Amino acid sequence: MKGGHVFVGFGFGPIQASIFSREAARAGTFAEVVVAEIDSVLVDAVRSNGDRYTLNVATSSGLEIEEVEHVALLDPGREEDGRRLRDCLERGTDVVTALPSVALYPAGGDRAVSARIAAALATGRAPATVVYAAENHIRAAQILRDEVENSQAGDSCARPTRFSNTVIGKMSRIVSDAAEIRAMNLAPVAPGLDRAYLVEAFDTILTQRVAAEGFEVGIRTFVEKEDLYPFEETKLFSHNAGHALLGFIGHALGLTHLPQVSDHPAVLEIARAALLEEVGPALVSKFAGTGDPLFMEDGYREYVDGFLERIANPYLADTVERAVRDPSRKLGYEDRIIGPMRLALSGGIEPRHLAVSAAAAVGFWLGDRPQDFARDGLAERFRKLWGEENYSEDGDRIVSLILDARKRLECLQER
Repeated sequence: MKGGHVFVGFGFGPIQASIFSREAARAGTFAEVVVAEIDSVLVDAVRSNGDRYTLNVATSSGLEIEEVEHVALLDPGREEDGRRLRDCLERGTDVVTALPSVALYPAGGDRAVSARIAAALATGRAPATVVYAAENHIRAAQILRDEVENSQAGDSCARPTRFSNTVIGKMSRIVSDAAEIRAMNLAPVAPGLDRAYLVEAFDTILTQRVAAEGFEVGIRTFVEKEDLYPFEETKLFSHNAGHALLGFIGHALGLTHLPQVSDHPAVLEIARAALLEEVGPALVSKFAGTGDPLFMEDGYREYVDGFLERIANPYLADTVERAVRDPSRKLGYEDRIIGPMRLALSGGIEPRHLAVSAAAAVGFWLGDRPQDFARDGLAERFRKLWGEENYSEDGDRIVSLILDARKRLECLQER
């Protein structure tokens, strides 16, 4: 490999494999590309395959098999791998965390991801470093930066460093069911592994603009924005909200895969109306000052049309199970179901379509028992989930909307 940059990733799931390490491996600007991964079986399989792994890419017309080379997986629990990881981090110019949760940043004491990054940044072996946080959290980079600073114990960074959030709309999943792998003719991540990475071809990744003296980013395919927050909120309240809406309503209808909603035009109408009539006007009004085409009526409509087309891709075959996991988190006060409802209400819009998603999510969360939809009982559930202070702002209005939407959901189930 050519170039003077050194790439270090943490976590080797589909997002890391299909975006960051993939882009680094083919950029031509990196001398080394390594990824720390605690799954020793995965590490050994990719290593035995000559530091190569395979992706299954869902396009609009079929599946394509893509092989990525020159990506070394390291198990930080092994002494030799740990030494190499430390050396690469100290020379690292581009670091990416792609972990299941931001809660894992400080886990493990002096072997934690945040502690390892902090120790590396205290050396001057790299001219400058950008740390991308790819976890699905609107403040991931700030949380990681704070954890790194807490781990520095008085040591300061010996190089210019920037922590960047990311907006990743790329859909992906791990397929581990042997029958599904055979039925879809998927290639495993590496020979002998019982799992495949299935990702969509969509590759528009947004990051914060990096402005570190003497630093040039190694991966140049990302779209940089001066202020990433408007795009983070849009992704959470549009892409994630739409994904959850179709997932929870789909579950209520007994669907197993999201493309099946194509056979239920009434559900697609609810999704489209929720995004274009309830979320969109509020987002456009809030962020029109950025001047970005996304926050104009036509630009946002194009965004929604593209999302609905992608979600129905039969070659990705995204699952309802993935869309509905962790319902209590997704029903959080600032998350993808209640958050856009609150945003719409703040703009004077009654989110009746979003409320259908909320009713389906509540049914899944609480077991769909009639007694759980009593007004007082549901209000109490949300008080505990959101906190009394948050509930007092919009809680009663949201509960009323959900109870009213329950009737629409039942009509969908009866069709």
